[in-house]
Amino acid sequence: MSEQLQIFNDQMENAGIKERKQVHKDGNWHETFHCWCYQPSEHGTFLYFQKRAADKAEFPSLFDITVAGHIEAGEDVISAGLREIEEEVGITATPDKLFRIGTYKEELVIQGGVDRELCRLFLMQVTPDMKLETSDEVVDIIRITSDDLSNIDERAVPYRSVITGDAGLMERQDIVPHELGYFKYLLQQLEKKVEKL
Repeated sequence: MSEQLQIFNDQMENAGIKERKQVHKDGNWHETFHCWCYQPSEHGTFLYFQKRAADKAEFPSLFDITVAGHIEAGEDVISAGLREIEEEVGITATPDKLFRIGTYKEELVIQGGVDRELCRLFLMQVTPDMKLETSDEVVDIIRITSDDLSNIDERAVPYRSVITGDAGLMERQDIVPHELGYFKYLLQQLEKKVEKL
């Protein structure tokens, strides 16, 4: 059975349930879980990106949020998030590891429609006992500093794979085209969180 999603009108009121493909085709607002893994260090704060598999329908082979997925109708955001974290990067997380940083409304043009997301954003600190893994949907996981992310529109920035150890350069065009405001919001919230550590 295909994914059924809760949809919302422009006033963010419940507007029923609809099949995922139809939601994107019709451009309905719907909820998604976004979790950014981060790691403070003496070299700055690292943010982790997944590299999407080449066979993904949307944005194949681009770097994206560490873990992201749709929240199915009737599913709460934390349960959806824990499920997605395990499916995509192989970590069995607990609710206390997730730090909610808010909701960001984002619209992305995709093949066959518009993806209008109410992004429920979370941070999760990577600790030494966590072993990030790849999956069918994720072919690599890399990390860059938050300072480098803030400069990615101006220059290529260095990254290192946490899976293979390989290094490379990332440019803006290598990342799923999230709005500039999305990354600004993320970096502001990350800075607030790291200041409290």
